[in-house]
Amino acid sequence: MTFSFHPEAIAEYREAALWYEKEKPGLGDQFTNAVEAGVGAILENPTRYGPVEQGIRRYAVKRFPYRIHFIR
Repeated sequence: MTFSFHPEAIAEYREAALWYEKEKPGLGDQFTNAVEAGVGAILENPTRYGPVEQGIRRYAVKRFPYRIHFIR
């Protein structure tokens, strides 16, 4: 399985990382690491995460109020 982010998702991801970094130095990196860990978990076992709509699944990013929606 491969992955790619929707262009709007990339923009939101970058904006969130910058915002977290401004709030507290290092927090932007922690957010980025949490998202990357989520992508890794999805790639490792995508069916672990239940569907929220037909063909769309969702992963809750650890420690942050973000979800990764993906198609399997």
